[in-house]
Amino acid sequence: MRFPHFSIAWGEYAPYIDVAHDHLNFESGPVGVRSFCFDRRTFGTSASASRSLGDRQVVPKGHCPVLGMTSVPSIDLHQRFIVETGLAAEIADLVEPRIVALGFRLVRVSVTGRNGSTIQIMAERPDGRITIGEIEQISRDISPAIDVLDPMSGKYHLEISSPGIDRPLVRASDFETWAGQEARIELKETVDGQRRLRGRLEGFVDGEVRIEVSDVPGATGPTIVGLQPSLIAAARLVMTDELIREDLRRSAKDEDLDAEPHAEGEEE
Repeated sequence: MRFPHFSIAWGEYAPYIDVAHDHLNFESGPVGVRSFCFDRRTFGTSASASRSLGDRQVVPKGHCPVLGMTSVPSIDLHQRFIVETGLAAEIADLVEPRIVALGFRLVRVSVTGRNGSTIQIMAERPDGRITIGEIEQISRDISPAIDVLDPMSGKYHLEISSPGIDRPLVRASDFETWAGQEARIELKETVDGQRRLRGRLEGFVDGEVRIEVSDVPGATGPTIVGLQPSLIAAARLVMTDELIREDLRRSAKDEDLDAEPHAEGEEE
């Protein structure tokens, strides 16, 4: 049995800016796309349909194998499964509850040597959008807490930003929201000589991330591969003309919606 997989979500885009506490950025959010996939019950029933990828099953487009999965786990679509390690994880543990209490979601924390030392915190509203005022609100709340933690010796910059248009994908819901867009996925381990995949997202179905790739060993054409979340080290969207056009289109639509209440309140 096969069934259609369909998802739509939206966001906005604005250019990079520097304001308030060190560096505050405002960029993008999700865009609307759709894709179709097949129930995983359709694969594995025909020996002639399957090809091997290491000791895992890969089948032609139209079927969805599970890469690195032996059973379907229960996964919270809105819980991050790609998380930080080391110092970044310590900072994330501190700031995530505060960000959530303000009504936002943590996307990622990273610690880099840029501009000396920089702590970058990406956040968004549950709808994938965020404003400059909301970024400032987050900064005012978490900056004192980070100062108390004193995670780094010497001077450092705190950068609060949106995820950006070529955003990281860290939740199962991200792969649903961005289905149809091109993405890069890095695995925690090498599978049949492959550590990195690039292709069109096919959503998150039956506990797996699905992506259509064209360079699977042994496959003769585009292949939809299912990835166990615990196998994924990092994932992010690829900046494409299609993604930019859709984002700008949705940004214009958001502006029209924001203007509607004012138009209704005008006197004739």
